[in-house]
Amino acid sequence: MPLTAIIGAVSAASGILGAIGGNRDAKKAAKEQNKINKLSAEFTYQSQLRDYGFQVADLNNQLAYAQAKAKQEIEILRASANQEWQFNNAVQRFNFIRESTNAELDWQYQTAAQQMDWQLQQTLQDAEYRASVRAFEQSEKTFADQLRLNSLAAGRAYEGAQMQMMMSQAQAALEADTLRTQTAKQQGAVAASGRSGASMARLAMDAQQQYGRDLGILATNLSFAKTDFALSQMDGWLSQQSANAEAQSRRMLRPMDKINIPQPIGIPKAYIPQPLDIPKPIVNQINPIVPDRIIAPPEPIKGPVPIARAPSTLGLIGNIGTSIVGGISTGVSMKASGVFG
Repeated sequence: MPLTAIIGAVSAASGILGAIGGNRDAKKAAKEQNKINKLSAEFTYQSQLRDYGFQVADLNNQLAYAQAKAKQEIEILRASANQEWQFNNAVQRFNFIRESTNAELDWQYQTAAQQMDWQLQQTLQDAEYRASVRAFEQSEKTFADQLRLNSLAAGRAYEGAQMQMMMSQAQAALEADTLRTQTAKQQGAVAASGRSGASMARLAMDAQQQYGRDLGILATNLSFAKTDFALSQMDGWLSQQSANAEAQSRRMLRPMDKINIPQPIGIPKAYIPQPLDIPKPIVNQINPIVPDRIIAPPEPIKGPVPIARAPSTLGLIGNIGTSIVGGISTGVSMKASGVFG
């Protein structure tokens, strides 16, 4: 048998044995790798489960914190709104009491001022009426006194004129007696003269005529005196009437009866309506939106375990064939190169 064939056969057998041994090692390595892959997949799945639990717990903690914070915020808002409501109601009640008190005090002041003004007007009217009555009474007294004085003055004037008239009459009577005596003396003188006849008659007639003329003058003067007396009486009466009229003009009118000033109409009180209570705030309308449960992420899914596979039988046959062909190729190449001559 040629050496090249032997070498080729040995080389082929060596390749076949190597292929068979490599296939056995590959199966063993694949089995070990599958164990490792299974443990790794289980570890990875358990790690994912642990991380998932941590994530769900953290979400639950966040939800609990958010709910507690929202509850606290609601309580704070409710307390603040309640305090503000109480404060606003207290301010409203205070303003109502203040306005009511001010209105009451203002009404009392206006009523007192109105009553005081009425009393003052009534007092002034009473004082003016009493002053008018006193002035009227004084005017009546003055008027009566003036009438009395005017009557006295008129009486004095009448008495003076009458006295003047009486004096004129007495003087006229005295002068008439004197004229009569003188005439009688003249007639006696004529008779004693011893004359007679026409001469004595003429002298007697002259004396008688002179006596008549003198009596006429006395009568005229007496008539003038009577006229002056009548005129004096008329002047005295006119003076009295004029003085009475002047006194009447200064006479005051009787004051009218006093009319009391009516009581003032009371000032109506201002109406301050009772304010309505401010409604309590509804805090629920401003509640923050907080979920009642968490939205958990999807649970981890256990993935497939990677499987390491050994070469198949067809692969082994292919490897043996490759080894045979390699051995033949080796022998041929060694012969061609002249290694074995």
